[in-house]
Amino acid sequence: MFLRCLGLVMIGNIMLSFSVFAKIHWLPDYLGSNLDRLGGRSNQVPDYSHSKPVFTSCPDGYISDRGDKFCSESIMLPGFGYCYKGCSCSAELYPYNSSNCSGYFELAGTTCDDGTIHATECEDHTCDYREDNPPLVEEWGCEELWPDCLSKCKTPYQDNCHHRTDETTDWGCEKYWEDCESKCEIGKSCTPNDCSDFTFASIPPNASQYETCQKGCDDYAWHYKPTRCEVGYTLKDNRCQDLGAFVFSANAVSDSSTLKFRLSGRNYTIDWGDGTYEDVASSANATKSHTYTSAGDYTVAITGDLTYFANVAPVGSTDADGNAIEDGKVYLTGINKLNLPLVTQATIMGNCGKMTGSIPELPPALTNGYEMFYGCSNLDGTLPAELPDTLQNGERMFRDCSKLTGNVPDLGESLTNGITMFLGCSNLDGNLPTELPDT
Repeated sequence: MFLRCLGLVMIGNIMLSFSVFAKIHWLPDYLGSNLDRLGGRSNQVPDYSHSKPVFTSCPDGYISDRGDKFCSESIMLPGFGYCYKGCSCSAELYPYNSSNCSGYFELAGTTCDDGTIHATECEDHTCDYREDNPPLVEEWGCEELWPDCLSKCKTPYQDNCHHRTDETTDWGCEKYWEDCESKCEIGKSCTPNDCSDFTFASIPPNASQYETCQKGCDDYAWHYKPTRCEVGYTLKDNRCQDLGAFVFSANAVSDSSTLKFRLSGRNYTIDWGDGTYEDVASSANATKSHTYTSAGDYTVAITGDLTYFANVAPVGSTDADGNAIEDGKVYLTGINKLNLPLVTQATIMGNCGKMTGSIPELPPALTNGYEMFYGCSNLDGTLPAELPDTLQNGERMFRDCSKLTGNVPDLGESLTNGITMFLGCSNLDGNLPTELPDT
């Protein structure tokens, strides 16, 4: 019997009620192959409480416990209860999941699983991943905390300057804080000084080292005077002056190599080229030597009132069998200046076999050039344009300088001995002087 208008269907002894707008749930097909026809969206859940047989579980795809989930479908099974399908966690009750709570943040509180884990809370675990950098000294403290972890230090103070005051006065600082080198603990008081020897108001020209002097107190000003000069300049009258110099290049073959000269003069300075200076008040044909710690090239300069200069041939070491070796030698390799005003005699021979380049202007007071460049066979530049008018003895002065080119220079007005002066200078390819000395 069918009672469609009342929303009733009678099948055997079972009556099934349904809404005229609901999906029909078939019975007794729930026991057969059309089990899927039990499902369907329904605004009015059918009541199977009087049906048989009794169910013990939900069909595939349905769950019996929906918890806090919202489900789009549900059925009532006889003897079992409700089964649900299409269930999802409430975004309002469980607002957090892996899309909005990840990285240093972790899901917490009550969770809901609909294939994706949802949670009621999202906890910040950033601090677990931040490194705590303690200060070098405890009382110095932390300069910057992590902005997302205020319990840990990002940047500690490297000194204690933020706890120190600067007591520098107009005249400088007497003592700096031990834990803050940029701030003054005790300022200087002023002691007036007329600075009579400090003639420069700024760093002196051509000075490599200098002293300072503080003049006055209320109207204080700094004054300077040189204590060392750049290579080739002479310190005289508190100034670095170009008064002539002997400047040359030298090569130390090995560590602990020694360079030697014989020198005469007074008040002259030797700049050994490695930051070492030697001031000489007076010497007469005295041997001066210097040992270089490291092998390499050095620029040596002699300035002052030098009257005589002679090289000492380099002496090397010997091996286990007593044979001479190069270690320990220092060779002259080139001349930049040779115009010391008081030098009357100079000898380069004996340590010039590796020198290259030209021969520079000679000392203006030179009288004796005996064997001055004898055997300097690798000098490959030119001779000076003229020789000093004071030169008297030029015997063997340029002998065997076989690579020199250019003209024979003007021989001056005083030359009396020119024996073998240019013997062996086979590459001189210029002109002879237009006239020879009357002497």
